[in-house]
This record gives sequence, C-alpha cells and structure tokens, in this order.
Amino acid sequence: MPGKSKSNEFDFELHQQLLRSERIRVTIVGSLFLFALLAFMIQTTGGRNPFPRENSHLLFIPALLFGLAAVFEFALAFYIHNLILSRSRLQSWIQYINMLLEMSAPSAMIFWFMSIGDYFLGLSSPGTYAYFTFILLSVLRLDWKLCLAGGLVGGLQYALLVHYALHASPESFPPRLLEFPSYFYSRCTVMAVSGLVVGIVASQLHRRAEAAVSIVEERNRILDTFGKHVSPEVANQLMNQEYEIESREVAVMFLDIRDFTRFAENRSPVEVIGRLNEAFAFMIDIVNENRGIINKFLGDGFMAVFGAPISSGNNAANAVAAARSILEELDRRNARFTDDAIQVGIGIHFGEAVTGNVGSPRRKEYTIIGDVVNLASRMEGLNKKFGSRALISEAAFRQAGLGESEVSKMPQVQVKGRQETLQPYQLV
Repeated sequence: MPGKSKSNEFDFELHQQLLRSERIRVTIVGSLFLFALLAFMIQTTGGRNPFPRENSHLLFIPALLFGLAAVFEFALAFYIHNLILSRSRLQSWIQYINMLLEMSAPSAMIFWFMSIGDYFLGLSSPGTYAYFTFILLSVLRLDWKLCLAGGLVGGLQYALLVHYALHASPESFPPRLLEFPSYFYSRCTVMAVSGLVVGIVASQLHRRAEAAVSIVEERNRILDTFGKHVSPEVANQLMNQEYEIESREVAVMFLDIRDFTRFAENRSPVEVIGRLNEAFAFMIDIVNENRGIINKFLGDGFMAVFGAPISSGNNAANAVAAARSILEELDRRNARFTDDAIQVGIGIHFGEAVTGNVGSPRRKEYTIIGDVVNLASRMEGLNKKFGSRALISEAAFRQAGLGESEVSKMPQVQVKGRQETLQPYQLV
C-alpha cells in the first residue's frame, strides 16, 4: 500500500494474519452454538423431555439464544472475511463486545436452568463447562488481554450467579455445600487463572506470528531488491544479509542479443517479448547456477554480477563458466531452430565496485557502481569490432586462472576517455 512505512506495513500484515485467526475462532464458536441448538431441540422434542412440564413454555428461550448466537457469530465471521478481502482493520472494541457476549451466553443458560428448576443443578449445568470452552478458544485471538479479560468476565459472572443462587434458594443446596460455598467460588478462580494461562499461550503464539510475518516481509524485501532471478541457494544467504554501501571485488558480465532490433521490426510486440523471454530463460538459469545474479535488464540484453551481494571466492571463474555455458546452450538451440537463430555478444571484466542499495525508503535498487561496470560494457561492445562472441578483460583472464589455450589474445584497444589500453581475450 503506497505511503506506508516498513513498520506500518509489517503491523498491517500482522493484523491480517490475526484477522484470519479470529475468523477461524468465530466460525468454531458459531458452529458450537449451532450444535447446541440442534442437541437441545433433539432432547426437548424427543420421547423423554428432562425439563418440568410446567415450564415447557420457556423452552423456546435456549433455542432462541443458541440460534441468535449462531447467527451473530457467522455474521461476524462473514464481516471479518470482508475485512480481510478489503484489507481493512477490525476495531478492538468489537472484539471486546464479542468477548462479553460470548462469555454471557453460558451465564444466560445457567440462569435459565436455575429459573425453571433447581438452583444447585443450574450451577452444575453444561453451561458451566462452556465458560472454559470459550476461554480456551480465545487463544486464537492471539491477544493476551482479551484472553485474560474473558477469564475474568466469566469468573465474575459465575460468581454473581453463585451469590444469587445461594441467597435466592439456599434450600436447593445440600447442607454440606452451604457450609463451604467456596466449592462454587473456586470455579471462578479457576476461570480467571485459565484466562491468564491461555493469555500467556496466546502471547507466545502472537510472537511466533510476528516472526512468521517478519520472515515473509524479509523475503518480499529480497524479491523487491533482486527480483525473481536468484537461485534458491543465493536467496537463502540473502535472508541473513544487509545491503549497506560497500566496496567489493566483482566480475561483471554484459550480454547483448545481436541484431534484435531487425528481428523485432516485422513482428508483433507479443512475439518480440515471447522471444526475449525464451532466450533469457536459460541464460538466467545458467547465471544462477554459477552463483551470479541478474542486476539489470537492458532491453535486448542484461547485466549480471558475480560476487555481490554474495561472493563465492572465484567470481571471475564463475562468470567465465557462465559465458561458456550460455554459448554452448545457444549453439545447441540454434542448431535445432536455424530459421530463428540468435547470436549474442558477451563482455566480462573483473575489478572493484561499490555495491549497495541506492534510492529512497519507498523505492530502492541494489546497484553496482564503478569502472568495472563501464569496462565490462566496453568489452561487450568490442565483439562487433573483432567479430567475436565473448571477450574478457586481462583482469578477468588472470583472476579466473585460465590457460593460454583457453583464450585467444586479441589486439590491444585504446578506449575513449582512458589513457591505458585494454587487452581483450576471446574465449575459445
């Protein structure tokens, strides 16, 4: 999203992950309410109704409660789903209201049980266990404050129900329990502690979610910087590096497809791009295999660098090996498709360059700057002068450790703007 800082983008992506987790939780809760509705209807419409006949007119209340709760939860899940699609945020107050309503559902059921029958049995009804189910599910919110609040709200509501039952109908309780009301109040403590424990777990899961989002953001940063043209091995190493401005010894390769302008004259743009992609595909793979990266695409050519941002220690040799492999594969392809054959010119130079990210915080590019880049480009251009396909500089020749039989020494060349002459070598 334009204009967002890196920190804001991270927070936003993390919030999106939390929304997905909350959508799962809400869907589960809605399914539980729906299951409770079906179970209640089966029990009350079956042959044996466990509830007193004189209170049969009140049986619609739990069904209505379960039905409305299920509709609310599924509606909330749909709302969260739309928030995810629209990349919007869920307001925290909605989650707190939702938590309060969910924790109130078991309390409402317990109160209903007490109102139609025995107060003691009401406090021991299935609604009591629903508190713990909702507290456990709150871990999916990945918010320790909501988990703790859920445990405290559940414990407080149950404590109020116990207090009400003990004073409204003490005769419904066994005498022994009346002497030890802590039997019921201890459940309130367990709920609060459960909320605390689940909150701790949620906090740890939240940290793991942050770490996972951070890794994804880092991978995206690498893709933004280096594109999709790095090998998996290089990408794994890039994950652990920063790209500050620094001086490195690198081998730079320039590759140009010969006479491509003439090829493109009588073809549609779609055909031209398709041909370029076909030609570049295997060349990029070869560069990657030899520990290089494509730094720039230059229309009908590219610039590759060996030794930055990662050096394998034999950068010039890798560049030469890549050039040879490209020419060999190109010859094989041209032999099969003689009517559509293409030729290339390759230039390689080895030397010191300044490397690093250049640009603004919103748009940066990993850049190679230095004389080594200019000379590699000049070396590629000399192929037209000598009618060759691959020329390397003397520095690249010596650094790669090549023998005299592996190259053909070309005449020295005076390059415009330089006092020293260049000594090109043709790969054979």
